[in-house]
Amino acid sequence: MSETQTQPEEQSAVSNTANISLNDFVLMANIIAIAAKRGAFESKEFTVVGDLATRLDAFIKENSPPAEETEEVEDDGQLELELEPETEA
Repeated sequence: MSETQTQPEEQSAVSNTANISLNDFVLMANIIAIAAKRGAFESKEFTVVGDLATRLDAFIKENSPPAEETEEVEDDGQLELELEPETEA
């Protein structure tokens, strides 16, 4: 088989597994927030990480479905991620 014959199959496999949802963007923003709280970034990285976090937050807000009018939730601008504690097997 030539390379051109296998490429469409490879591209199809990639596109089937490369689905990303709004929840994935929320997860990324949460991971950045948690890592920042834990001191995972050096001061020279703050600008790059902060810019990415700002862009993720804007994307999430622009693409989130409108909240129901009956539901009142205070938004302090922070996305929350609850992690389960690790258990030893």
